[in-house]
Amino acid sequence: MKRLNLIFTIITVILIICACHSASTNNEIVNLLKEPNLELSDQLIKQFFEYYNSHRFELSLLPPFNSSNQPDWNQLTLYTYLNFADNKNQDYDSKISKEEFRNTINKYFGQMEYIDKKSEYLKYVNETYICNPGDTMRTVYYRLTSITKDNYGLYTASFDGLFLEELEASELYEFASPNIKAIRDVAGTKEYMQTEQFTDTLLNIFLKDDYNKILDMTEKITIQFILTDNDIFPFVYNSCEIISY
Repeated sequence: MKRLNLIFTIITVILIICACHSASTNNEIVNLLKEPNLELSDQLIKQFFEYYNSHRFELSLLPPFNSSNQPDWNQLTLYTYLNFADNKNQDYDSKISKEEFRNTINKYFGQMEYIDKKSEYLKYVNETYICNPGDTMRTVYYRLTSITKDNYGLYTASFDGLFLEELEASELYEFASPNIKAIRDVAGTKEYMQTEQFTDTLLNIFLKDDYNKILDMTEKITIQFILTDNDIFPFVYNSCEIISY
């Protein structure tokens, strides 16, 4: 029993450390966004890259929408479910209650009117959303290209997105895509790269002015958001527009 309690204590401490690190990282990006002379910088590029790499579904699955058009319900339910599960460190076959679903939507979109119902990705049974089996994952890395703030505190930011297939990074060099080859060439290796080395190399490329000549970027995404007082969920999104290259 003592050993079991010790294990639970260790796990709890690890989760607290991870949460504190996430909050600290979010504070860094928020502090940069609050600076009086906001402009594109290497530090902002780095902070947004790391933020969306850590919160992997927050931008990559954000559905297109604006003040006149709500997000597609199918995309919205998937986005809500995966971000809820990701933030809770839960399995992606877990359930989400009606209340948890609404709270998650409010965290990312503010107050939104909708009717609870099933979608292409989620069942809705007894006031509970249950994820349908299927592959819904995608890996996208984002490079900030512009950012502005109006007098009302509304930020507009544009990113170039690099989409990679789930197993693409593990392919042999001779069979790898041009993007994977380019990343390994910059790193000076033809071998498989561990996650940390891969992301560090990709960030170094993104910090170059000619990053989009080295890599074939996939999409342009422009978002509008406001800042919250929540260290864990610093952004509430007002709009999203995606253009494929």
